[in-house]
Amino acid sequence: MKISSEKVWIKEAVEKAIFNEPGAELAMNCLRLISSELAADYAYSIYQSDFDADRKNMAVWLIKHLTVRKSYHWIEEFLNDKSVIGWGIGVLDQLLWTEKIDYEKEKGRIDYLLNIALTNSNGELKDNVDFIKEYFKAREGNG
Repeated sequence: MKISSEKVWIKEAVEKAIFNEPGAELAMNCLRLISSELAADYAYSIYQSDFDADRKNMAVWLIKHLTVRKSYHWIEEFLNDKSVIGWGIGVLDQLLWTEKIDYEKEKGRIDYLLNIALTNSNGELKDNVDFIKEYFKAREGNG
């Protein structure tokens, strides 16, 4: 079975971005522009299978920047992994900011995720959580 050149390009771009190869910034910016689900899936597979903490961090960092709705299902896993918890809250923040996730429809789960972030970070992500909550309070007041 032949893999399309687009799939090969996306996987190579993900590897450049995550492994910090020459052209990593350009690759990340291109990936962000196309917001590819394939790129998010590949980055997630690297996060799950790689033993290098820096690459795991970079994989979740890339997922944050891709803002693919599908990554919403991975956030709890990220928030339960102390090595990527900071990027995990970033994934949630980006999905909410870009409105890939509807806060009103997902309020219960989002509040649950925010509580996990607070608990698992021993309060270190309190500013991030408060920022997200304040954004929605302000939006409700103006809506």
